[in-house]
Amino acid sequence: MLTHLTIQNIVLIKSLSLTMDRGMTALTGETGAGKSILLDSLGLALGERAESGLLREGAEQGSVTASFDLPDRHSVFSLLQEQDFDTQGELIIRRTIGGDGRSKAFLNDRPVSVALLKSIGEKLVDIHGQFQTHGLIDSKTHGALLDNFGALQGDLENVQQAWSVWRAAQKAVTEHQEKLARAKADAEYLTACVEELDKLAPEKGEEDILLDKRQKLLHFEAVMEGLNEAHQCLEGDKATNENLYRAIRALEKIADKAEEQIDPFISRMDAALSALRDVAGDIEMTAHNFGEDENIEYVDDRLHDLRAAARKHNVLCDDLPDLLFSMRDQLAAIHNDNKAMTRLRVELDKAEDSYTHIAKELSEKRHKAAKGLSDLVMAELPELKLANAKFRVAVEKLAAATRDGMDDVKFLIRTNAGSPEGELGKVASGGELSRIMLALKVVLSKSSPVPVMVFDEVDSGIGGSTADAVGARLARMAQDRQVLVVTHSPQVAAKADHHWIISKADDDDGMTQTSVHPIKEEADRIDEIARMVSGALLTEEARAAARVLRNAA
Repeated sequence: MLTHLTIQNIVLIKSLSLTMDRGMTALTGETGAGKSILLDSLGLALGERAESGLLREGAEQGSVTASFDLPDRHSVFSLLQEQDFDTQGELIIRRTIGGDGRSKAFLNDRPVSVALLKSIGEKLVDIHGQFQTHGLIDSKTHGALLDNFGALQGDLENVQQAWSVWRAAQKAVTEHQEKLARAKADAEYLTACVEELDKLAPEKGEEDILLDKRQKLLHFEAVMEGLNEAHQCLEGDKATNENLYRAIRALEKIADKAEEQIDPFISRMDAALSALRDVAGDIEMTAHNFGEDENIEYVDDRLHDLRAAARKHNVLCDDLPDLLFSMRDQLAAIHNDNKAMTRLRVELDKAEDSYTHIAKELSEKRHKAAKGLSDLVMAELPELKLANAKFRVAVEKLAAATRDGMDDVKFLIRTNAGSPEGELGKVASGGELSRIMLALKVVLSKSSPVPVMVFDEVDSGIGGSTADAVGARLARMAQDRQVLVVTHSPQVAAKADHHWIISKADDDDGMTQTSVHPIKEEADRIDEIARMVSGALLTEEARAAARVLRNAA
């Protein structure tokens, strides 16, 4: 419910702080006292358009703050969670407006967009006036209203989910058809490319390996020259090995003359000769094997072929294996298109059948709910002096399926016997429309999650028993939600749980100011209702009539 409303510098209101109560509150006062300003201020807090004309003359900034106490599971919290708000219970909405007409919006002191504020406001307050019936007149809203009335939100979600699956299956078929069309057009090209790449047989990382080999092969001649020179030094005609051998032979000739001194030299030189011969052999083998299987021409040719293929397909050399795999897939898709398309079409037919089945079930429930809604609204009309009117919720099949089902829902009315049936806004007059809308509100309020309902002079132009019937319906709605009523009807005001008087007067600065005064005493309520009955001159007869109305409430 709306718990507090604070208004600063809005039109004729300088400063106003109101504490709201549950049930039905009547707002009464002379014409022009500022009742509409109060509703305009509330509308501003709920995201309505801000204009500089709303700012009180001489003020630099105006503001409206509205506080709401809501149950934890109210739908507004789901909306707030989507916007990363972590809040439950009390919501404090504040809207400020400057002299240039620009406004700022805050939710629990956190800046928010006006668009979000408006979305939140639609879930918190429903404002209904004699000229504010566009929401119910708009046939685009009728389907959602019927679904809320019939508690069909779960069924609607099932239809929407089935619709999403169906649309996804349609998209899959379309995309596959387009893919096959492109692939078939390029089939000859793809075949040639696959044959070419198959022959090339590219491997990931091959370019880096070839570059490394090429770098080594560039130094082939220098390496071979060094190896050969080292081998020649060890094994040539005047090589180290030969000289070492001769030295050993020379020592062996004199070994028997000084064995202890000569033999160690011979042993050490034998070991050195053996080691040098091993080194020479290894050098010879290395020289023989170096570059035996590869040459720089082969490496250069391979690099050229890989890079030419990469340039042709506008990819990196490392991407050629993946490209080959992809092209093989495309060719396979061409050859297997009938099998894949058959599977996708089976899934599409299955999704369509599922949607149709679920949508038909929802349609049947909508027809049943439409009958119930029509009957309940019709039951309200006689006491509202619309006994000859006929209200009907029409549920007709759409030409094409939609995300919300296959039904076109419209609220139709025939105001008089023999007159044509038509849409609400095109058939009913202003007074009739206001009462029809009230009847709808009464019936739909049971299924509406909106906790606060505001009625602005919906009793305009009626009186007597009709006004009494209007008041009774407003009081009935107030049993399970908060209802604020701006009224000139004593019959309506008498049925309210609370009563506020709105008045205006000049302040000390000579500026007109609107004020609101809650009536606490029953005697004061009787006087205000009597004034509404007889005008400015209060009489005992008017007070007696007021007491009758209060007692009847």
